[in-house]
Amino acid sequence: MLAGQYVIAAAGLLPGIAIDMLGTLGEAAALFMCWNLRHRISTVELSDLLESCTGMAVGVEPSDRVFALLGLASDTEKVGVTADYSKSYEEVLIDVTVRLIKKGFHLQPLSCWSHKTLDKGQTLPSWVSRWPPPTETATSINEHTPAGYWKGAVNFSPDHRCMRIAGIRVSSIIQTIPGFSFSLSWSLSSHDLSQVQSAIATIRAHQNGQTVDPLANDGIIAKALCATSAEDEKTWEGKEAVASLLTLIDIAQRELKGLEDGAEVRLFSLLGNLPKEQREITSALIDRNHILYRAFCFTDCGRLCLAPAHTQVNDIVTVFGGGQKLYVLRPNGRKYQYVGDAYIHGVMNGELTTRLGWEKSIETFSII
Repeated sequence: MLAGQYVIAAAGLLPGIAIDMLGTLGEAAALFMCWNLRHRISTVELSDLLESCTGMAVGVEPSDRVFALLGLASDTEKVGVTADYSKSYEEVLIDVTVRLIKKGFHLQPLSCWSHKTLDKGQTLPSWVSRWPPPTETATSINEHTPAGYWKGAVNFSPDHRCMRIAGIRVSSIIQTIPGFSFSLSWSLSSHDLSQVQSAIATIRAHQNGQTVDPLANDGIIAKALCATSAEDEKTWEGKEAVASLLTLIDIAQRELKGLEDGAEVRLFSLLGNLPKEQREITSALIDRNHILYRAFCFTDCGRLCLAPAHTQVNDIVTVFGGGQKLYVLRPNGRKYQYVGDAYIHGVMNGELTTRLGWEKSIETFSII
C-alpha cells in the first residue's frame, strides 16, 4: 500500500481499494456517510451512490470511483457490475451506464450530467455518464412523468457506441438566452443581478401577446426557474414571485451601487425589505431555483424551456418512454448527441401521451 493511503475495509468496500488520505479527509467522511446510509437503509442503489459520491478521488485508479461503491450498493448483483481492472476507465463508464439503463429501463444516468464537450483525451459516447461529472455540470431537473405511463424501447449497438431509444420530438430550439453560471441563492455581483433582470425582461417580451394575463406569464417563468415538480405546480400559481424577485434585485443593485467592483450581496439577506406577504414565496424562488449552468430557451412550439447553458439553436427537445425528464439532443447527420435534461412547463406530466393518436409521433433516436 502506498504511503498516505488507507484501506477502509470496514466500510464494505472491495478489498485493496484505497483512498488517498493526503488532503482528502472530507472524501473519506463522504464514504463513511455512504457506508452509514447503506447500513441504515438496505436499498441504496448504485445509481444513487454514483450520483451522490462522485466528488471522491478514490484510489490511484480512476475506475475505483465506481468500483469503490460496489460493496455499498444494494443492487450491485442485479446490475451486474464487477470490479474488472482489465477494462479501461472509458470501458467501465460505458459498461456501468448501459447496465443501469437496461436495469428496468432506468434513465437516471442521463440526468447525472449534461454534455458540453467530450472529455479531453477520451472518446466516450455523449450519452455515457461521467463519474465524477465534468465541471460546469447543470443542476439536475426535478423528476416528472412527461411520458405518462408509456415505457419505450431502448437498445444498444453491439459495440455500445450508439444508444437507440424510442421517443417523441417535443420541439426545436429557436432562440437561446445567455446561460447562468450561478444560483440565485449565492452571493451575487451587480453583473449577475443584471443578467437575471435582462433574462426575465427578454422572456416577458417574448411572451407578450401569447398570454393576456401577465401574472400567468410570470407564473410560467417561476415554474421554469424552479423546474417545478408536479406536487409544486400550484405553489407558483397566482403568486407574484417574479415581480417580487425583481424588486429584491433592484434593492440589491442599490446596495451595491458605489461599492468597489466585484462586491457581492446575498438576496436572502435583503428579504426583510419586501412586504411580509411576499417574503415566503420569494425566498422559495431564491432557494429552489435550478438556473446554475442552465439557460432559458424559446421553442418553435411557443413554450419556454430551461435547458443546459450550452444548448444551441436547432437542438431538439424530446421525451423518452419511461424518462423522468425532457432531454435535449443535437442533430449530427442522421444521429444525435446528448446535450442534457430540460424542463418545459405544460409537457412534464404526461400531456403529450394523452393526445389522440400520440403513438404516431414515436420515433427512434440514435444517440452517439
